[in-house]
Amino acid sequence: MATTNKPYEYTDYDGVETINAEVCVIGSGCGGATLAYKLAEAGIDTVIVEKGGYYPSSTFDNRELNQAGKVDAERNLTTSTDGSTFLTYGELVGGTSVHYWADSYRTPDDRLQLWQDHYGMTGHDRARLAPIFADIERRLHIAEMPPFYHNRMNE
Repeated sequence: MATTNKPYEYTDYDGVETINAEVCVIGSGCGGATLAYKLAEAGIDTVIVEKGGYYPSSTFDNRELNQAGKVDAERNLTTSTDGSTFLTYGELVGGTSVHYWADSYRTPDDRLQLWQDHYGMTGHDRARLAPIFADIERRLHIAEMPPFYHNRMNE
């Protein structure tokens, strides 16, 4: 199957074709898409499987009720197992990166320290992650928004 600019959707499947890959990445959000990109860049045949639909930006109308059905898993009604916290996440091509409008930031130092102290996660300090973050920011054209775009609703 050739690479295209449009995702291969279940409606494209004819019931006969077989898709072969060395690696299948589940989820097309920030982590899944980055992993798939790096694998493909290394010459590994990779396919991404996404539960949600494909919605190009031209289908976004900024009406919350319409968007919730496209972007938000379970229309934002999913909760933690005890029901105490609503869990908002994307369920579409692009995953939660679409839900949060591609808001991208480096993991704060205090969070990295918490993960090390509480979960024993090592090798993920600021010095080690800085070049990785810089590479991702360069590839995805991530930059701080000019002050013109800042307001009370997005700070």
